[in-house]
Amino acid sequence: MPHKSYSRIARVNHLVQEVIAEEIELIDDDDLELVTITGCDVSADLRHAKVFISTLGDEEKKQRALVALEKHKGRIKRAMSASIRMKFLPDLHFMGDPSIEVGFHIESLIKEVHDRDGSLSLRADSAFDDE
Repeated sequence: MPHKSYSRIARVNHLVQEVIAEEIELIDDDDLELVTITGCDVSADLRHAKVFISTLGDEEKKQRALVALEKHKGRIKRAMSASIRMKFLPDLHFMGDPSIEVGFHIESLIKEVHDRDGSLSLRADSAFDDE
């Protein structure tokens, strides 16, 4: 049997993410349009899963998507039950993906430094100096 390159919980995370994403595509709810499941974090005991989402739009759109996901949680769990064979079916906890906001913040900081300095300069001891 070949050696698995990643852990069992990582495979479970990926599988749960795929099943939820596929089921969301089938749900006819305007609040779930342009919602992306960016990741899942299933607990080691398989009883809870944090499901991270990203939406195209503002904070209000994200909140409406989270409410819609809670409303359709039963349907999503039934789809998981039909597709995934696990010891426990995790309780789903939907939340906005914080990494998206962190990325935007870092991008704005870089832009601010770039705009303030006019250009990015290399360090004086750069390895690319001609000798």
